[in-house]
Amino acid sequence: METQQALSHRHVQEHDQGHSLGAFAVDRFGRISLRDAKGGGLAFRWRGRAFRIAVEEATASRSGKPSECRMTLSACAGRMPSSALAADRRPEAFRMTHGLAPVLPAGWSLTLQPDHVLTLATEIRMTLPAEISALLIQATRFALQLAPYFDLLEQYGMGIEA
Repeated sequence: METQQALSHRHVQEHDQGHSLGAFAVDRFGRISLRDAKGGGLAFRWRGRAFRIAVEEATASRSGKPSECRMTLSACAGRMPSSALAADRRPEAFRMTHGLAPVLPAGWSLTLQPDHVLTLATEIRMTLPAEISALLIQATRFALQLAPYFDLLEQYGMGIEA
């Protein structure tokens, strides 16, 4: 039978080794880093829209040193009206999206996908390892900044259900 001290020592050793959370390694301080060069990410839904966060190394990490990574945040912001169901609304929808692109925050992009989905995206840099809260704060900030654009798209009948 192990003594309390031996159990405590074993727990610390196991905890020092860290854990994994999907494509991320979590160290004993709760900081995340990429487990391999393929990258990682996470997805969530807010206001009925799909969000994706993709994390890739921008500079290779050497022997446990911090590395810079590129975090791409994207969201399905709305839908272009279908020519089969709402052809009369398409010209105004194209004018609105064309006018929206120049007023987006610097570094943001608006893309029309082949399935009529409008995607808003941006890219930021961060250093890994980092606390998971740093990634979640960026994701939350991005989602909240998108709210007025979602409202505008819905006002023009281009919400995600359009």
